[in-house]
Amino acid sequence: MMAVSHLAVHAGAASVTAGRVQGMVGSRAHPKNFVKSFVRRSLVQTRVVFRPRPLKRRQRVMPPHAAKQTRISDLVLTLPARLDRYFNAKKYRRPMWSAISGFTGFYIGNVINLTFGSLSINDVVAAAMVVGFSEYVTKKFYSDYYKGDLSTTMVFLNFFKTGVSYSFIIDAFKLGG
Repeated sequence: MMAVSHLAVHAGAASVTAGRVQGMVGSRAHPKNFVKSFVRRSLVQTRVVFRPRPLKRRQRVMPPHAAKQTRISDLVLTLPARLDRYFNAKKYRRPMWSAISGFTGFYIGNVINLTFGSLSINDVVAAAMVVGFSEYVTKKFYSDYYKGDLSTTMVFLNFFKTGVSYSFIIDAFKLGG
């Protein structure tokens, strides 16, 4: 009885199988030697080296009036219209940014309260600035609201003001209770 052992090597989609019958004398043409050399060549000698090609920069041809459009003043003047387009494109963006403004106001209110309250330096000045900011935003917000000309920036500032006020109220409860 002769025992047969099989060796399979997979290379991509092709597979090479060589059988070896015990007792046979091998030579260069023997399938066993072919498999060994195939395995040695495929696993050791072949290496895949990925060298990306350098990217070619595209040069854009700009029209003569394009230099005027990149001025900072034009960018600042068109910012409200671009923000309105951004927030009107997706309906979930305005409530999300309103909440972020409120949470940022809450954080800033806590920072103001902790820094000026713990040091007891310029408490009156900080309180006057916060009250002045709050009164200005409230006046501007409701005057624009009744005119029907409410901007997105004023909505976010109102939520920011609400967050600051909420943080002061919460801190007063912490100190009082």
